[in-house]
Amino acid sequence: MQQQIGFCLTADGARIAYATVGAGPAMMVAEPRFSHLGLDWEEPRVREFWETIGQHHTVIRYDTHGCGLSDRKRNDFSLDSEIRPIDAIVKDLGLKSFVLWARSYGAAAAMAYAVKFPDRVSRLILYGAQARWHGNPFATDDLKGQDAFRELILSNWRMVSLAMAETMLGNSFD
Repeated sequence: MQQQIGFCLTADGARIAYATVGAGPAMMVAEPRFSHLGLDWEEPRVREFWETIGQHHTVIRYDTHGCGLSDRKRNDFSLDSEIRPIDAIVKDLGLKSFVLWARSYGAAAAMAYAVKFPDRVSRLILYGAQARWHGNPFATDDLKGQDAFRELILSNWRMVSLAMAETMLGNSFD
């Protein structure tokens, strides 16, 4: 299977990249804040995971505004700005009903979207969702750790992707 990359515009004009793979009922994945559809797909274990789910669903993933293949310039970080990409992709693909799967950061936007559009979301799957954020799982709470993580993001996205995949998949990733 090969993912197909598409682009759409949010209500406020941000260009959002999304990828589809598979066939069957639609399942949109609201990813954590950091993503890159192209680089994620190059990792065989990540690709295999989405291809396996794609055997039964049309999997829709997207890069959040400010990340990956989506528009990088961003200054609105409100909850509404997190809902707009989901809504734009739904409209672009003409989805009437779909499963919405979210984890970590993406859970707040998914929950808000499901409340705002209950007729569109057939199922809501939440993984690692929190009522509020308790820190970065990839860096320590001290400023030096946060600065180091930020520098890693800016200098080596592939290493960050692998670190996040290992954190999410644990020992099965080895």
